[in-house]
Amino acid sequence: LQLSEYLHDIGVILHFQDQITSPLYKTVIIRPTWATESVYKVLRSEKVKQNLGRFTDGDLEDIWQDDEYFSMTGELLDLMMKFKLCYQLPNEKNTYIAPQLLDYNEPEYEWNSDDNIILRYRYDFMPKGILNRFIVEMHRFILEPFVWLTGVLLQREETRAKIIETYDQREIIIRLSGANKRGFLEVITDQFDRIHENYNRLKVDKLIPCNCSECKDSKQSYSHVLEDVKKALSKRKTTVECKISFEDI
Repeated sequence: LQLSEYLHDIGVILHFQDQITSPLYKTVIIRPTWATESVYKVLRSEKVKQNLGRFTDGDLEDIWQDDEYFSMTGELLDLMMKFKLCYQLPNEKNTYIAPQLLDYNEPEYEWNSDDNIILRYRYDFMPKGILNRFIVEMHRFILEPFVWLTGVLLQREETRAKIIETYDQREIIIRLSGANKRGFLEVITDQFDRIHENYNRLKVDKLIPCNCSECKDSKQSYSHVLEDVKKALSKRKTTVECKISFEDI
């Protein structure tokens, strides 16, 4: 969908002058609909679907075996990667993952819930594909094989992050555990902010759970809007009020 919308917006010619190290640099695509159809042949491939989004260079040669794709495999693969439709597995040469075809079921894994930092994104309207794009952008941090359609585990040094999308509730929840939670959180939120900038008039709040005596161990804790907390700090206020317990925290 993201690629189709982009090609519709820009008109009739594709030329990526900024992709100096890519085959796309020397390629002019005068029929964007052909590029769209070529890319989605991969995403609609029964073999790729059965492999839960995993495909290889050999699979691409089979999918793009017609004469119209002759000698264009490298360009089309680069096009998929440019539009964040897939990423290359770091430890498996010539193997790629399309996140939108990942398994829906969350795998089993161990998670340390002690002293977590939690941040929640809440959207007025949640566009599809935000988490997919995030997974592609952050794939170097993925703790393989713990990535699925609605979530991913990331690791940077001794810090882990769990990112879960709940589409029907229009939320993405981030939990971090480990030695440098705040540092890794900045990396993660910076990437989400960059993704959000691609959507016009997107309304999203960053929320942090209340830690008052009533909310601390409650499943229905109050959430503070992060920007309101920052605004209070800028006014030299050292506390904010919980709207459930009315405690100043």
